[in-house]
Amino acid sequence: NESDGIMLFTGCAPYFDSIFKNINVKSSEITSAAIKILNKLGHTPILSSEERCCGHDMLWTGEVETFKKLALLNIENIKKLGIKTVLFTCPEGYYTLKYEYPKYFGETENIWDEAGIKIMHITTFIANMIKTGKLKFEEPEVKAVSKKVVKVTYHDPCRLGRFAGVYEAPREIINAIHAVELVEMERNRHLSLCCGVSSWMNCNNVSKQIRAEKLSSAKSTGAEKLITSCPKCQLHLTCYTVNEHVEPKIDIDVEDIIVFLAKYMGV
Repeated sequence: NESDGIMLFTGCAPYFDSIFKNINVKSSEITSAAIKILNKLGHTPILSSEERCCGHDMLWTGEVETFKKLALLNIENIKKLGIKTVLFTCPEGYYTLKYEYPKYFGETENIWDEAGIKIMHITTFIANMIKTGKLKFEEPEVKAVSKKVVKVTYHDPCRLGRFAGVYEAPREIINAIHAVELVEMERNRHLSLCCGVSSWMNCNNVSKQIRAEKLSSAKSTGAEKLITSCPKCQLHLTCYTVNEHVEPKIDIDVEDIIVFLAKYMGV
């Protein structure tokens, strides 16, 4: 089976659903959409009940020992299952496993290379499917989703962009869809403005100001949707748009790229 050896690391998405239900964002929809997309591409990903938190927030808030315990559990579990490729819908999980775990564990430079395991953000995996012709968008199917051209702009999450250097894969996915036009914000790629939060450490006037600037920039492009590829970015930016007590008011839909893509793939 072509799908053997692929694991989808679900991350915190299921927990976010209950924590942020008041802003009407279901992060678990990203996981569901990812599974449907992978199924359509002929893959049946493994979801492990032994998966633990990646430890990103522990590491960034100074709880290094807790981070290391979580990391060891994840490393042992992935190796035990015979996984060949681990896919992430969350940039923080992706960056943490790919770049932080090897700093703390392994006798060689990269524990994943020595085990023959690839760590990938799902946008890179899907972009590769497009490049090799395994994923094509049929125009009639796309028109069934939208009769008009949908204008979108893309937000580069910090961990996926500046930290991991993944800028083009999400754009390649968006540009491959008929009837979707990508318009860039003035600050994009390595100059992209942060969503204003990382490890849930603050939600204050400074982070609100950052979000207002980001959302204003997105709105000024004329886009109907702000597409991102990070569950935390979607939550944080949406939180601003639904907050009745912030100024200025900015009305723009914030959607994850995987949920957006699933619609155009008819899954």
